[in-house]
Amino acid sequence: MSLRAHAIGSEQKERVIQGRVKMVVVAPLERHAPTGLRSPWGPPPTMKQVLERAAEKAELDVTWVNGDIVVGRNQRDIEREMIDAASDTPICMAIQVQDERMGNTIIRSLEKIRTQRKQTETQSEDVRNRAMGKSAAMNFISLGGTAQLSTASKLLAYEVQGNMFTSVIRRFFLQRNDWAKGKELYTTMTDLYERYNADDLSYLMRLYASECVRWDKEAHLDAGGPAFDTLSCMLTNCRSEVLACLMDQNCRTAITKLSSCGIRDQVKSYQIIASYESELFASFSLCVLQKHNCMGNTAAMPQSPNVQPMQAFRGKPMSHSIAQDILIGWLRKEKEYSWRVYAGQNAAYDRFPCQYQLFYFGKAKGSMWYDPVFRVETLDGNKVWRRRHYRVRKGDLPGTFHFSVLDNGVVSKEFWKVVECAEDMSWCILYYEGAASAAGTSYQGSILATADGLAPPAHAQERIERVLEQCDIKTWELTTVDNMCELCSNAPLSIEDGGWV
Repeated sequence: MSLRAHAIGSEQKERVIQGRVKMVVVAPLERHAPTGLRSPWGPPPTMKQVLERAAEKAELDVTWVNGDIVVGRNQRDIEREMIDAASDTPICMAIQVQDERMGNTIIRSLEKIRTQRKQTETQSEDVRNRAMGKSAAMNFISLGGTAQLSTASKLLAYEVQGNMFTSVIRRFFLQRNDWAKGKELYTTMTDLYERYNADDLSYLMRLYASECVRWDKEAHLDAGGPAFDTLSCMLTNCRSEVLACLMDQNCRTAITKLSSCGIRDQVKSYQIIASYESELFASFSLCVLQKHNCMGNTAAMPQSPNVQPMQAFRGKPMSHSIAQDILIGWLRKEKEYSWRVYAGQNAAYDRFPCQYQLFYFGKAKGSMWYDPVFRVETLDGNKVWRRRHYRVRKGDLPGTFHFSVLDNGVVSKEFWKVVECAEDMSWCILYYEGAASAAGTSYQGSILATADGLAPPAHAQERIERVLEQCDIKTWELTTVDNMCELCSNAPLSIEDGGWV
């Protein structure tokens, strides 16, 4: 669970361009993106739209190569494009290249690039490194492509299908650290891609650049075990909580799985937390992370984009009172809840099935609470209800609110904004940014909520798209929430004494 410091070799530093890391991406750019990256309404985005968006968020300088063989563009032209594009970068990826001819063209291009690099570096590089291909490495990974192209993947010293003798030498002797890291990187990137969402696509591109070119504290693989300082802190300050957790199978499983996935993978981490949450796990996290920060984590809320709350509602200037009425929504009017989430943007937190929102005033004067209730399919296949309990305080600007919650032992602080709401209260858009500093994570997202969890009216779609654009969100970055009646019945929505039963 500890963070790892990565050393960057001199040969890698030379390939870092000024500012952003450079990468080559080969993909069928004009084709529709895979299912999972689709708008709740309207036409699906192209691969180019999705990948350009991911590269922009990952802050990468990408050279695009069309992965389709089209009229007027032969395989020799494509080889030349790839070789020119890869002249000053050690990282290349192919995405959704499913044409066998194109796959063969990419493989031939990679062979030529690597041969040219070895010839160029012969005079200046150490003989042993040159023989092992370390200094001349052209890292490559294929995601969602042909089987043959996937076997051509090579990350650091790891090759999916390489010479057996060379692989053994790298794995166990000369480059065993790079071999192990390359294999882990390949597995992680493949898993991230198969989730088919915009957040994970951006993260895997950033992770690729971080591990192969320039280390990025926001995207990297974990070292695989606690550092000495972390263990010392845990055993000195939290011995009883640690032992209690390790002696309980459910808590021990949660810790083991979190250690294996790495804290930077928020999607998988929160799925594990929601699956295995318990009092023992909360006590462990409260002591190790929140009270003593044994991992030395820190994180701040994102500062961009600068999303503004709505300025007026039903012809009146926005006020704290009006914004609170919007949040409380349908609760105790016609519904047992305030809103139901129709679609969400954040892959880690906004996409659970059956999301009910409860905003309500507490018994103490001026107090307000927010309880999200949602369904979780645990990693062992069970379906359970989960609920959180946030304290809500008014922000300085009408329409803004400060949220705080103790979630499984870790404090999260969030800043929410009422961005838009239909005059008939049929739908609303809420935007948030937050951080769990003790866990080392920051995040942001947006939810499109409706009175019944169904799609907003068709006439509102253009208005919704315009508002989402102001939040720097594309409609195809939203994922529709599963609100099936059978799945969402018997939700625990009771409110009592400012809390819930």
